[in-house]
Amino acid sequence: MKCECQNCGREFELNRMWQKFCSKQCQQKWNKDRYRAEKVEEERETRLFNGHGDRGTPEERQKASEVVARFVKERKDGW
Repeated sequence: MKCECQNCGREFELNRMWQKFCSKQCQQKWNKDRYRAEKVEEERETRLFNGHGDRGTPEERQKASEVVARFVKERKDGW
């Protein structure tokens, strides 16, 4: 049975029904790229949460401003 590699797109003959990659190297590259992308996104979120790094998109900054304004209003109303 023929199948297409999820990493490189090359057509290959299946050895196992659940096989997704044409070689071990393609599987390793796919995993490395996938987990690297997740790690980069996680680090970006951490930097944004801690107030470091880039300041986000205009939409993210607007949303953050709205949240801060709501907190300030709630605090004024509560005191």
